[in-house]
Order: sequence, then C-alpha cells, then structure tokens
Amino acid sequence: MSAEIVAYAALAERVISQARRRVLQGEQLAAGEKLYSIFEPHTDLIKRGKLNTPIEFGHKVFLAESRTGLLTDYQVLDGNPPDDTLLIAALERHQRLFGRWPRRCAGDRGFYSTANLTWAAAAELELLSIPQRGGRKTPERAAYEKSRPFKRAQKFRLSSIRSGLAKRL
Repeated sequence: MSAEIVAYAALAERVISQARRRVLQGEQLAAGEKLYSIFEPHTDLIKRGKLNTPIEFGHKVFLAESRTGLLTDYQVLDGNPPDDTLLIAALERHQRLFGRWPRRCAGDRGFYSTANLTWAAAAELELLSIPQRGGRKTPERAAYEKSRPFKRAQKFRLSSIRSGLAKRL
C-alpha cells in the first residue's frame, strides 16, 4: 500500500508541476506531456471534432469487421493518430491474415486521403467506399459516391456501428 501511495504522490507532483507551468508561467504543454488522470496515467486526449463531444479521454481503438460481423482486426492506438494514416496498414494486415485483399473496404470520411485512394487503386481493391472529406467533388467522384455499391458499403458500415460492434474502450 505504501508503494501505491508513493506512486500516486509522484503523479500528484507531476499534476502540480503541470498546472504551475501552464497557469502561472503561461507555458503550453504538448498533449503527450500532459497527465490527464492520476488513476489512469496512460489516458489519452482524443479530439474527435464532433459537436456534442469535441474532446474525450481514453484510448482510440481501430476495429475492422467482416461482412458477417466478425472482428478481423483491432488496434488500441497510442495517442490520437489521424484515421487516414491507419487504412493502408490495416489493409496490409488483412492481406497477411487472409492471403488476399478485402473485396470491399468502407470507412468514414476520416479515412479519406488521395494517398489512400492511389494506394487502393494500385492494390486493385474492388471497392473502396470512403466519402471525400471537404472540398468540391469532381463529377466522377460525386457519381461514384452515389453509386449503389458505394452506398451499400456505407450502409453496412453504419449498420455495424448501430448494432454495437464498434465500441470505444
């Protein structure tokens, strides 16, 4: 018990130092340097960009699911990496695990990037259903996002979220 008290005291000192530096000295601390919980020092700050919950605390989790609802991949991520940096590695893990690329891949607009589209085209994925993020869509892109296969893949993704298969830790 005394070891736990010593550990909590060290964390409390860190919080006090952090507050002193931020409030009294006006220093800006990097997110990775901040301690958000003395009870769970590994907790991350996650900026989701959502209106109702702009900031959350915990861990960002990446989940991949098959069309039958089976989770085929998961990653508990350090910090809050952008979603578009996660896609290629996830598809490569799928290829190593199953010996082939997935026929369809759907994600939200956070996974959209020109690098991901270029990579998917080179890998000859049958369908990459990720809505374009921001900006004007070309007529070809707009037509693609209105296509039946694109919409069906997005519908599957959304139904999985609603069914509770995508949970946050």
